Amino acid sequence: MMHKPLDPEFAARLHRIYRLARPPTTPADFGALLRERNRTDPARRAFFEQVQAGHAVIGACTQARGYRLDLPDGATIQVMCAYDALMTALLRGRGEVRAECPHCGAPTHLVIEAHALTRATPDTAVFWWGSGPQDAPGNPICDHLHLFPSPEHLEAWLESRPDERGVALPIREAVAWLRALY
Repeated sequence: MMHKPLDPEFAARLHRIYRLARPPTTPADFGALLRERNRTDPARRAFFEQVQAGHAVIGACTQARGYRLDLPDGATIQVMCAYDALMTALLRGRGEVRAECPHCGAPTHLVIEAHALTRATPDTAVFWWGSGPQDAPGNPICDHLHLFPSPEHLEAWLESRPDERGVALPIREAVAWLRALY
């Protein structure tokens, strides 16, 4: 899955949205480009260090958007998208991600311990890293980073979004890929 070629239109969108050095060719290549950008940008590196130290949460918001992060200290934080919840938990080493399916509201519950996924309910969960049309309104990133309880839920959601492009990763593969970004 990580070396499957990306759709050229999706690769062009990733290049533009994330301001990458070039369009990525595979999910693994996209990860390498993001990792390089994250390691060489002092502001990004400093922010991720704040998250690791427990002083910040990626994408924290006050409105429910379908993604919640339960932290080891008992705090519950609403976040903008699946990436925000997963990356905060991974960088901190622990946390529970609770998500509502963007298609139907069905729950997904993930437990991160020791910087790794230790439990996924359901175990068929998938992570979607996508992008909408080139000039889509709204947050061009978080509106397209989701958790789905199964590939079937993702497929049903995609049927109503013909302009959506992206890559779906089984949750265990997605967590390993995300952990390698930083």
